[in-house]
Amino acid sequence: KEVFAERPRRSVTGPDGARNEFLRARTLRSAQLGEVISAREEFAERAVNGDLPHWYAYIVTASQMVAPIKAIAHDGGTPDVRPLSMGNVEQRAWATSIARGAKTIFGDKLAPMQVAVGVPGGLSVMIFGARELLEAHPDFVIVKIDAYNAYNEQSRDETLRRLDADDDLCVYANYFHTFYSPFSPIFLGDARAPFEQWEGGRQGDPFYASCFCWSLH
Repeated sequence: KEVFAERPRRSVTGPDGARNEFLRARTLRSAQLGEVISAREEFAERAVNGDLPHWYAYIVTASQMVAPIKAIAHDGGTPDVRPLSMGNVEQRAWATSIARGAKTIFGDKLAPMQVAVGVPGGLSVMIFGARELLEAHPDFVIVKIDAYNAYNEQSRDETLRRLDADDDLCVYANYFHTFYSPFSPIFLGDARAPFEQWEGGRQGDPFYASCFCWSLH
């Protein structure tokens, strides 16, 4: 309920067209909605535990393909765009709840090599930490590396193996298997694309962001 109430307004939707505003409306207090919330919580628990049919996981993992412009070509040529797959808002809300539960575990395992996951104020830690490092060691340099399209091409099989092999993170392997083991249908506008997503994550899924960092660690 708390996760639904906090969902940001006017977010990009997935292929089912549902909006975060629909999820927020379910948290309004009334006797009737109380029954709805209880039923949805039970349904969500079954979904994230992999207790629903495989065909449901296939449908709910569908994504809407969008291609925002990353850089405009100054010579009038084709701009640099990056394909993003946006999942449905309810599955993103479930992922947010799972990610919150796993945040501390990921943070303890990944820090201090990375500060993107599970580290409070991670961005500030990185910026001011880098500044202090350079002041203490003027002969050091900082190199920024951008792995092209890495988020979309990360191996799901390898991520699942890495989760399952860890004594603490293995409890999340079943969730990852449920929502990322089947290939995911992709929609371009209202039409289904002639290809599927077999690797990488969906935008708006914070748990996959943690798994991505874990796979690279």
